[in-house]
Parts: sequence; structure tokens; C-alpha cells
Amino acid sequence: MKFFLFIFTLATILAGLSAGQVWGEKADGLDLSNYRWQNRVLLVYAPSADFPAYRRYVQEIEGQRQSIQERDLLILRILEQGQSFRGEMLLSPEAAASLVQRFGVRKGEPRAVIIGKDGGVKLNRAAFVPMAEIFALIDSMPMRRQEFKEKR
Repeated sequence: MKFFLFIFTLATILAGLSAGQVWGEKADGLDLSNYRWQNRVLLVYAPSADFPAYRRYVQEIEGQRQSIQERDLLILRILEQGQSFRGEMLLSPEAAASLVQRFGVRKGEPRAVIIGKDGGVKLNRAAFVPMAEIFALIDSMPMRRQEFKEKR
């Protein structure tokens, strides 16, 4: 049994490294490793809160609270101008800037990044991604399918 656990742990670590691991990196006060195996993370970036597509996106997120919670999805809203948030909590400007740099966000460009519970980047797109597409991607992940089976 111990040997199996060792092999499983080693395989998980190696798979994570090859999947573009981001957990364990610190973003000036925001240590994403705190969410590993607990949450999936959606990073949403916009130039400002007044950006029309961002405002629509925030409304879409608000209307999907139940689905977001069911998928253990933590949403980071990063703004170029204005306050950024981790869920409902304020995020420091330093942490926001570090995330922008880490994920290659260009000034003035909207972006969506999804990080799986395993720490791998599952999507990094220079656009807002509809929540239905995000949910479909998450629901196709092996870990999510396992969670769904366990809930039944």
C-alpha cells in the first residue's frame, strides 16, 4: 500500500510539472498553493471595471453562483485600473501585478485563465470566455468527473 501511495504521489508531481504548474509560486501575498487540491481558479483580467465586456462578465458570474460553488471555482478579478478581487476580498496591487506578469497579460487586453485543482493551466485565452464554456471545460476534467461520481 505504501509503495502504491509513493508511486501515485510521484506520478501526480510529475504530471503537474508537465502541465504547466503554477501552484507554489507566490504573487506578493497571494500564494496560489493554498488553493491546490481545494479550488479551481478562474483569473479574469480587464483594463477597468467600466470595460463593457467585463461588466457583462461580472453579471454572468453573479448569475452563476451556485454552479461556480459546485465546481469549487475561485474567481480572481484583476483590473489594470481599479481594485482587484480574490472572490469578494480585495487583492493587493502587488499581487494583481504579479498575476498579470505571470500569465502574460498585455496592457488593455482582456484575458481568462483557468487553473485546475492540480495546479495546471487549463486555459489561457486573450478574451472573456463565457461561463458555459468554462463549466464545460471543468466538467470534462477527470477530477471533476470523479467528483460528480462521488456526489451520486
